Amino acid sequence: MTKKEFIKFDKLIDALQDKHEKMDHIFWERSDAWQDSEKGDEFQEKMDAVQSAIDDLEMIKDDLKTAFDLDL
Repeated sequence: MTKKEFIKFDKLIDALQDKHEKMDHIFWERSDAWQDSEKGDEFQEKMDAVQSAIDDLEMIKDDLKTAFDLDL
């Protein structure tokens, strides 16, 4: 893996983090009734999936950094 490829990988993580932050903002801007509704629950599940993807990608990034001895 090249440094350039690693940077692209990092940008993907950043984009997902931005997406999660926007989703979080949208969630908290909604009414308490919406948050507690089925739609709110579904939205929260989507947010959780995005966060899970971020966490998984961060672990993969760390593994790649170690495996390819990248000093970034």
